[in-house]
Amino acid sequence: MNELLDKADSYLHQHKISFTRLFVISNLNDKSKETNHVLVISGSNLLILSKRLASNNLTEYYSFSFFNLTAILLSIENTMILRFASKEIKFQIENPQELVNTILDHIHRILTPHEFSKISYIKPTISLPQPTSHSILFRLNTQLNMHKVEINEKNLKSFTNRFFTHSNSISLNKFKSMDKFLPLFFPCLSMSPFINELEIDTSSIPNIFSIMLQQIESFDRISHIKISSTENEEILKFIKRAKNVNSISFQNCKIKDITNLNSLIQRKYITSIGFDSSIDIETLHMLLNLSSFEKLKYFRVSHLKIDFGFCIQKFKHLYQISLTYCNLMVGNVLDLISSNNLHNLRKIDLSGNIGNGFTNPDPKLPANLSTIFVDDIEWKSSQLLYFFEICSDRISNLSMNKTKCDNWNEFYENLSNQMNLLKSLKTLSWNENQFHESFVNYIKVLPKLKELSVCKCSDINSIINIAIGNKIQSLNIKEMKTENIKSFIERIPDMKSLKQIDISFNSIDDESFTLLADSVFNSEIEFISFDGSKISSHNSLIYFAKKLATRELPLKISYPLNDFGRFKLTKLELSDLIALFDNLRRSLSKRSSVSRKYIPDINFLELDQKFPQFMTHKDISQAERRKHSHHVSDDETPPQNYHYMKRYHQTMPNLHDGLTPQEKTSKKENH
Repeated sequence: MNELLDKADSYLHQHKISFTRLFVISNLNDKSKETNHVLVISGSNLLILSKRLASNNLTEYYSFSFFNLTAILLSIENTMILRFASKEIKFQIENPQELVNTILDHIHRILTPHEFSKISYIKPTISLPQPTSHSILFRLNTQLNMHKVEINEKNLKSFTNRFFTHSNSISLNKFKSMDKFLPLFFPCLSMSPFINELEIDTSSIPNIFSIMLQQIESFDRISHIKISSTENEEILKFIKRAKNVNSISFQNCKIKDITNLNSLIQRKYITSIGFDSSIDIETLHMLLNLSSFEKLKYFRVSHLKIDFGFCIQKFKHLYQISLTYCNLMVGNVLDLISSNNLHNLRKIDLSGNIGNGFTNPDPKLPANLSTIFVDDIEWKSSQLLYFFEICSDRISNLSMNKTKCDNWNEFYENLSNQMNLLKSLKTLSWNENQFHESFVNYIKVLPKLKELSVCKCSDINSIINIAIGNKIQSLNIKEMKTENIKSFIERIPDMKSLKQIDISFNSIDDESFTLLADSVFNSEIEFISFDGSKISSHNSLIYFAKKLATRELPLKISYPLNDFGRFKLTKLELSDLIALFDNLRRSLSKRSSVSRKYIPDINFLELDQKFPQFMTHKDISQAERRKHSHHVSDDETPPQNYHYMKRYHQTMPNLHDGLTPQEKTSKKENH
């Protein structure tokens, strides 16, 4: 038996065929009980190698695609049956269950949930893994090769990067071979637990929804579609048939007729809607006056001068509101929200508006409002301080990137006399802003602050001071405007509360990278991102992983997409590096040096605070439960700042005669 496996190994290497497992089988299709066949699991194929009697050498006897597999069956005397679309094979094997486990473990990585559900199989004795970014992209490249579809490397890289960065959104624009590419790409969407939004240039791909309707099961995870044209019949059909789509946004087009939107909202197909430079004031008023508008839970408008006083009564049922670059005075909006008690409101984005307009002497924000975004706003210093006072008791998540002030010195001086403001704040985004000693001292005493983002800032010493003096657990310092990042790296061990850090795109050279390994080793950090470094070769990454290999605490390393791409790693080098990173995810006692058959799943750290572009069914259900029980603010839900792939939970019915036909439906609930 070992001799036969050695021959198979030699044959496969000689023919440059990669493989995962080899199994010796006998009695193939009832022709011979001799053990003269080897079953090979190779990528998307199952091969049968057979020993020639004359030469005693192996040759390929059968080749099947796992994409055509329909059943894995077991009959008497350890006889297995593998049934494919046009043929089946029977054989005997010493340990059938091991083969069943291996095949299911393999195909669960490369088949879509819909494809897997159509296979009848013997119940496995192992937990089946989820697809990973690499296995999803392996499937895509295999399908492209099988169907001889060529795609521009730049376009393909754009798609692959979305999977590697665990992005929730995919953008689709017209490019060569798109009509052939999309039917092969769409099934991959259903394999990723992260992608739930499609941004589609419908003006350049007018027939795209016709293609999507033919593969409707591929979009079971999609909740939001963003389109660049008015709706048509195909879009309406897609929304009605898609399992989880409940949100639509329009961008760079003018919506005039809202008849179809009214129907979708009325029947609760759509509960979340956005207009990005795509609606005029007259059409907006028509929409607000619809009786169905009160069924919406999320509403977004940008770049439109609106009268918030007119809208306020229409917004009382909304959980999230985004009104960016709408020429609104922030003070006036918050005063109106306070006096009208929008008790359902959880989050609001007023970025790009005017930092003025506070007149209410004693405003009280709604009890459920926990998140405010006011990025890219110019404030009067007195109004900015008043804004801090208003947010003091309620707001736990605040984003104030690119803030401008007419008199920073006056603001900081007044702030130093009111150190008890923002005492409920847990998350602060202060990217591209100034620092001042009084502001540093203020942040250091915020009692609940856990997450801080200060990207593209220049005062590295102030950030060191904050990270050491406050119990910051999550720190985002990408693209710092300083050449002295080394001084920060040296002090990481002194930041005793720090658990997550993104230090990407900071020109970290080989010397600083070696120092980073030492600092992380002696820290409490659990998750780190350092992509976009200036290290000279991937040997620095290997050194980092091996240095941390003896650290007691587990460590997640965010996938360094840019560095990996810069070094042009071979598949083997990439696999080995990811395996080293993956091993660090476990505590020291649970780490292993065992080689892996598959490239492990990746981690990706995302600490940028972004206002939601929509609400999913799940988001709305959670908000409804809070509404009908006691008050629980959004910030009490554990923050999802870093992401890693979660297992699909495939329900396995009890066996009947050892066989399990899997049947699933993907019909949208008829509201």
